[in-house]
Formats: sequence, structure tokens, C-alpha cells
Amino acid sequence: MTQSASLSTGNANNQIAVMSMETAREKAPAIFATGPSPRLSKDYKFTSSLQLIEHLDAAGWKLTDARQSKSNKDVYAKYGTHIMKFSHPDIYMKDDRGGIEGRPQIVICNDHHGNRPLQIEAACFRLVCSNGLMIKTRDFASTKE
Repeated sequence: MTQSASLSTGNANNQIAVMSMETAREKAPAIFATGPSPRLSKDYKFTSSLQLIEHLDAAGWKLTDARQSKSNKDVYAKYGTHIMKFSHPDIYMKDDRGGIEGRPQIVICNDHHGNRPLQIEAACFRLVCSNGLMIKTRDFASTKE
């Protein structure tokens, strides 16, 4: 792959693997929490992961991966740290041969147990190996709430 790439949109052959909500529920049940852990004070600012997914989906960003840390405690299964990845099917980088070399992604790390802040990162990832390994090549923005 080459180092130079241009951002492109609108390729009809470009597809991303969109994760179903059923699979997301299996891999990261805390996404579906409707409120914070009961141990947190009323001052805690709850940010719904499900609403984040819905807002990003409305803007064309599709959920492509969701994961959650494993725990023996039920409270962490319901409210624990989870990571969601989003891609837009019409935004990607092309290599010199016209193939898709990488794409911008939005990565959100959320937690409803109060262990870490909401973190949102937008970055560009580039394919570096035929086994699918991708690396971050450019940061666009990041925030912690």
C-alpha cells in the first residue's frame, strides 16, 4: 500500500460490515442501559449509548463493532465499559490502484458505572496487512466528557 491516499465518496461497490443490534446486545449489553448504575449519585450525567448509535446512524455512520469488558459481577455486565466503532460506507481512502486502503472511523468508549468518562475519537485508519490489520494514521478529533 502507498502512503498517499485521497478521501473518496460514493462508490457503489463499497460495503462495510454493519453490526446488528442483536449482535451488539450479545457483545456489549451495557449499550442498552437506560440509566446509570444505581450506585451513582443523582448528579451523574448519563449518556445513552443507544441514543449515540441512533444519532450517528441518522448521519450515515453505521455501527461496525461493539465490545465490552467481561466481568463476573452482574452490575458490570449491565453498566460496564463498552466500546463502539462506526464507519460511513461512502467515506474512505483509496490507494493508487483505486482500491480501498482505509477509512475514517468514530470510536466511542462509554461506561455507565462511573469508572471512566465518555470518550469519543474520530480518526483515519489504514489497512497495513492482508490479514485486516489497520493502524491509526490521522487523528481528526477526540473528547472526554
